Amino acid sequence: MRVLVVSMGVDRPFAYLMRKLVERGVSIDLITKPGFLHHELLDGIPMRQTGVHFRNRFDGRAARAVREHLAREHYDLVHAWQSKSLGVTLRAIGRRRNRPRVVAYRGAIGNLSRFDPTSRLTFRNRKVDRIICVSEAVREYLLSEGYAAEKVSVVHKGHLTEWYEEAPEVRRSDYGIPDHAFLIGLVANMRPVKGADVLLEAFRLLPSDSNVHLALVGHVHDQRITRLANDPAIRGRVHLTGFLREADALMRLLDVFVLPSRSEGMGKSLIEAMILRVPVVATAVGGNPEIVRNEVDGILVPPEDPPSMAEAIARLQNDPAMRERFATSARTRVTTAFHADTSVEETLAVYEAALRAG
Repeated sequence: MRVLVVSMGVDRPFAYLMRKLVERGVSIDLITKPGFLHHELLDGIPMRQTGVHFRNRFDGRAARAVREHLAREHYDLVHAWQSKSLGVTLRAIGRRRNRPRVVAYRGAIGNLSRFDPTSRLTFRNRKVDRIICVSEAVREYLLSEGYAAEKVSVVHKGHLTEWYEEAPEVRRSDYGIPDHAFLIGLVANMRPVKGADVLLEAFRLLPSDSNVHLALVGHVHDQRITRLANDPAIRGRVHLTGFLREADALMRLLDVFVLPSRSEGMGKSLIEAMILRVPVVATAVGGNPEIVRNEVDGILVPPEDPPSMAEAIARLQNDPAMRERFATSARTRVTTAFHADTSVEETLAVYEAALRAG
């Protein structure tokens, strides 16, 4: 089986998946952004990699680069990992006869309405043979929008515990956080959908003398976050770190990880916190309940509900035994139900199904 993978980037689960597919006998060529052409998990495996800049899903230059690969080499299947790379891939395929099968990846809920004509340029395009969904919640959304059940499959993004065993040593004081504070945090790109504003509202409801501090780790794309963080009632106990390469290391220092999303396909940072044995509070949206069993692995709260979120944080602060119980259960859950090798087997099964259908 020869596969061309077209992706905007390469993270650890994705790199591991490609490596293991190659080891299983799949021949893979990779087109990605130039900055992602090297990943240590891809060292030593036979894989041709090409750097291409992607501006948008209609990018003609990127489409020509993909088209050249398709003209020069025979591929059984093309796997596009984002809507932007999918749009470019479909434009590159055009009206080719004997085209390769196309597998798309969907990690988000929403924005694929049957009434939106632009969606026909990506996931609703008739040339898309299979869609891999990052969670059952994403699959249910696609089914509700009229997608055929046989075309959509769930493959959770798998992880390995050893990816998180070595991290640079950091201290709370490196970020201006007191060592004795009860530290809660969120690691995410601070966009409105991530709900950092809801977390800040919940934080304001906690007693000011409770010694709770909040770390928000990631780019801030929602200016409400900066405004709320500068509220005199909480300023000084909120720490905006910006993007950090050592985010995993800082996450280890948290007493509680909070994911306040309004919508979530599958919270990668939620899984990482659970692997690191950090107790979690998350909103019961999208794929979060597939990861966290309420009151077993952590606490699920309704979205847009600062009082419930504040109550959950206070419960964990006041009950060290509960924190330890949730942390132990959560790590066991993600290392079994979300193992990277399971993702490899399930992805290979989707590939084979797409080829049989062709």
